[in-house]
Parts: sequence; structure tokens; C-alpha cells
Amino acid sequence: MTSFLDILLRLAPFGTTIVGIFALLYARQQIKINRENEAKRQFISFLDECIKYPLLAGNRRGDPVVIDVSNHEDEFRYHWFLSKLLMASESILEIAKNDPAWSNTVRENMKAHLFYIRDGNVRLGSYSKDLQSLVLEEISKLEPRDQDRSDHGQVSKS
Repeated sequence: MTSFLDILLRLAPFGTTIVGIFALLYARQQIKINRENEAKRQFISFLDECIKYPLLAGNRRGDPVVIDVSNHEDEFRYHWFLSKLLMASESILEIAKNDPAWSNTVRENMKAHLFYIRDGNVRLGSYSKDLQSLVLEEISKLEPRDQDRSDHGQVSKS
């Protein structure tokens, strides 16, 4: 007759497998939560930059940001400000692929910077395909009169 201990020893590998599966599922969920939190942290950090440098952020209407290129510090700050926006947007889009609210948030924040991006001042190819598609789609919506502007809408030549 088989003792309870023998039965328990035979079932132990199955129990270990079940516990392992649950541990993997839990770890996967925690990784997803951590990625979401990191993406939101990046976006909040970008919003802090908007408060700190409102002239670089643009307005909600999407009017182009205008900076003085003769002031290299302003141009430098703007370029890295925009890089921060792009990285935060990329992270948000990655975790919220099918969330129209986040896509619209990214689009709204991108509007004031489209001329600068379009004119090749940003290495758009170094960002995700999702972000590239979104940005290129928004650039294609620029009005023809805006696309022909010689001042690129972003940078003051004065």
C-alpha cells in the first residue's frame, strides 16, 4: 500500500510546475506594470520640462515653437527638450498601443514641433516605427501654405 508521503512525493513535480507557472505569470505582470510606470514617469518628467520651459513646449493650438538660432543655448535646449518628448511619447505608445487617448495626447504635444522634425533636425529613424508613423502622419496633415514656409515655422532666423 502506498503511503501518503509516497503520493505526495510523486505529485511534488506537478506542484512545483504549477507554482513555477504562476510565478512566471506574476513576474510577467510585474514587468508590464514596471514598464507602464516608467513610461508614465518619463511623460510626467517631460510635462515638468514644459512647466519649466513653456516657450519650448508650445501652446495647445499647435502653433510652431519659435526660437532664436543665434542663441545656441536656446537651440540646444530646444533640441533636447524635443528629444525628451519623443522618448516619452515612444514609451507611452509602446505600452498603450491601442489606446486612442494616449495617441491623441502624443499628437497634441507633437503639433508645435512638426516643422522642426520635418526639416530633418531630429533623427526620427532612431525612434520606434509606431512613433515614426504617428509623426509622419501628423506632418502630412500640415497645410500646404505651412509646408512651404521658408522659416520652417520653428526657428527664428533673426
